[in-house]
Amino acid sequence: IQGLDLLKEDRRDLTEIFTITVDNKDTRDRDDAISIEIKEPDVVLLGIHITDVGSIIEKDSPIDLEAKSRNTSIYLPDLTINMLPDTLSEGVFSLREGEASLALSIMAKFVLSELKEWEIFTSYIKPNEVMTYEQVDRVLSSPQEQSHLELTAFDEITKSLRASRRERGAILLNRPSLDITVGPNNLVSVDVVNTDTPGRLAIAEAMVLANSLLAKFCTQMDLPIIYRTQEKTDAEAYETLSPNRLDALGQYELMRKLPPACMTTVNNKHSGLGLDHYIQATAPIRRFCDLVIQRQISHALKYEENLYSAGELENIVQCSTAKLKRASSITNERKRYWFLKWLESRMDDGLDEYQAVVLVANSQGFGILELAEFPFRFKAQLSGFDRPGDIVSVRLNLIDMWSRTPKFNVIS
Repeated sequence: IQGLDLLKEDRRDLTEIFTITVDNKDTRDRDDAISIEIKEPDVVLLGIHITDVGSIIEKDSPIDLEAKSRNTSIYLPDLTINMLPDTLSEGVFSLREGEASLALSIMAKFVLSELKEWEIFTSYIKPNEVMTYEQVDRVLSSPQEQSHLELTAFDEITKSLRASRRERGAILLNRPSLDITVGPNNLVSVDVVNTDTPGRLAIAEAMVLANSLLAKFCTQMDLPIIYRTQEKTDAEAYETLSPNRLDALGQYELMRKLPPACMTTVNNKHSGLGLDHYIQATAPIRRFCDLVIQRQISHALKYEENLYSAGELENIVQCSTAKLKRASSITNERKRYWFLKWLESRMDDGLDEYQAVVLVANSQGFGILELAEFPFRFKAQLSGFDRPGDIVSVRLNLIDMWSRTPKFNVIS
């Protein structure tokens, strides 16, 4: 890719602003960053900056067509399949410490943690530091750390935003996830990632803010775009009080009542997030629809016209929906396979007993359970006395790797 310096023309220079990228320690395709400027004790300028892939990769170019075919990056325990060529997704487009990068920026002014005004523009940025979520948590808890004031201000803003969304009916599920990696000789390691840590919650809320403001911009400009919507749940009010990550039963029952989110070119509410307008444009390196949305917005900012028609976007939605569903199925199946391989290796070491939470118990004695220590669900025969919410001991007797099915027996 040539001429990147020329693309800096007509962009705001934000390279002097304190900017960080925050991701998992193994992330190689960093597509978002935040900047924090404390203007006055109660006035903070928060920036969310997305690597501007859409301004560099042209519509219907060979790379764009290949990205459209792949539609998404796929992250498996033993393999990563990038949507874009590795040299781009993990090189030119990835935000790196001390290097200038083109960006689409959302700048929001907060007074006493309340959003007062915002604007969207193209820019170029230079991250001061690449941080992990754990490093952010440490800085937040350590007043002596260099960026403690900035990150504390950021944390307070995102807590206020999250509380405001909760008041508007947002359902804030923070279900833990499994981080499974496969090393040399197929050595499997498994970690449980809690998604409700301060750093993860703050960054996630910043991305929600960015996407909601981008959606509002498109609505105000009458710009054809791909929205993300979700109908209102039919759960009772008390059921939507966001069970914590330790309440496996509460999370399971609430998730069953949530209608699926969907992509559409028709603007509608995203009830699960408590927002009137919402799009997803913060991951253009790894999601094709994000790339298209970003390209549409960047083009409109520069030329004040549409690059994609509503009909073109509708066709992209139809193609992407099926491909994303297939990619999600592949990812889940592959993670399940390697998690079962890990359980199998523990059986060889004599570790076969676990605690599990009963989620469903039917009249025939069959139930759905979730391991207490790991967010993994399975079916098993229950006793006549086991009820949803009960914690039981189970023993893993065998695993059918062909059908990806573990055989657990309840032992108490």
